[in-house]
Amino acid sequence: MISGRAVVCWRSAPKLRGATYHLHYRRAQLFAADIRQRFHSTSSFAHVAAAALRHHMSGSSRTWTPLLLLVAYSSLSACYSVVPLPDGVRPEGVTAGNDRDLWVACLSGAVVHVDLVSNTSCIVHREPGVALSGAKFCPQQQAVIAAGSLSGRVFIFHVHKASSGSSSSEGQQKQQYVVTKKEVVQLAKPALSYINDVALSTDRAYFTDSFRAVIYSIPRFAAEASAAESSSSNSRNGSSDAARSRPVLRHSTGGYFATELGQFRANGLAVYASSESADTLLVANTHTGNMYSVVVPKAAATAAASKNGSISSSSSSGSGNRSSQPRAAAAGHGLLGQLLLHGQQGPPAVVRELALPTILGGKTSDRLLLDGVWVSNSSMAYVADNYNNRVWGLAVNASAMGVELSCLFEQPVLGVPTTLTLQQGLLWAVNAHLDTCFPFLPCPNHKFEVIGIDIEEECKPWPRLSSNS
Repeated sequence: MISGRAVVCWRSAPKLRGATYHLHYRRAQLFAADIRQRFHSTSSFAHVAAAALRHHMSGSSRTWTPLLLLVAYSSLSACYSVVPLPDGVRPEGVTAGNDRDLWVACLSGAVVHVDLVSNTSCIVHREPGVALSGAKFCPQQQAVIAAGSLSGRVFIFHVHKASSGSSSSEGQQKQQYVVTKKEVVQLAKPALSYINDVALSTDRAYFTDSFRAVIYSIPRFAAEASAAESSSSNSRNGSSDAARSRPVLRHSTGGYFATELGQFRANGLAVYASSESADTLLVANTHTGNMYSVVVPKAAATAAASKNGSISSSSSSGSGNRSSQPRAAAAGHGLLGQLLLHGQQGPPAVVRELALPTILGGKTSDRLLLDGVWVSNSSMAYVADNYNNRVWGLAVNASAMGVELSCLFEQPVLGVPTTLTLQQGLLWAVNAHLDTCFPFLPCPNHKFEVIGIDIEEECKPWPRLSSNS
């Protein structure tokens, strides 16, 4: 079990002694936060100062060290929290659990529970040979639903809190989660699809495929199997059982998400709105650096799939205006697609590209590397800009017809953030550190953490907005 939360906040340097002082102040401020993050705890001033003196300060700056570290350390306050994760887990997806905890899905196959009361994290489950990606927690089922990346599968881990029998420093009994049941649903052939992220509507679970122009959906809540079905399924594996109780539908997303070799397109997604007839999703496209509104019809299609075992839907083409006109994706995937994908063909999604403003003169000069998406409310969403080490606030127009960059959080504490979630009034980002621990390669001693940001306070207004024509 890993414990300790570092509480760190960046402030502007005081205007005391001009540019030279500001340079040293900034340097000292970086040292203070760096040491606290390395210790994964609220380090004392003595630790910070000693480490800086031994390893960082040299030459004339040594004279400034005590004063600067004192000023820098005093400027660190409760603006964001750093909770360490177990070494080497390679985190990817983060989701809010119950009132005071988080769940993290990892490329190592680990499922990690984070207790925000005790500021501890521990591995609850390991899925051998599977890299887990995005995740969402379903409180009604007490289940972590995780995307299985190259396995082409979805994993549903039902968890239960069990007493560990030990006591914390406050005298309270520690609680440890265990996985009591696991469901596996096959969405696509292994290695030929990349099941990346998951979002939950009122009755459906949706999944992106970064290698294919398709959104998958399954029932959020499993249907009860009959006694005859249960008896005949004893010899079957968990994937077959789950597929029968959670039938898979495929929804084409069309040209915006059509991939070529080496491209990585559909990434993070979030449910913006849900109704009886359709769900509206916000989907990030890492390759283009744009956001997309994806409307998935569901009610009639789901009934038809359950009754007939297949879906046939007509499709309509867009008018060619990328930013303002929606596009209905083609319904078919061809013979090859049918062989590579599982489930039934659902109705095609209606896809609209949401025009983002230019940044520093154009998106191509500073392309957004959009990853995980979190919808805060009907007018605000947040997206992780992973390798750029940023979190953007997006102002969402009515009915998700457009978005604008509203605010920016960009601080050295971010280390390739991949996914986001809201818990206890903070926006939590998982630091995947994919620049120093490359995907699918073991990093057994690498440090990882989740970052809690007071996003309303720390997401600074983005002044350089200019709409695309």
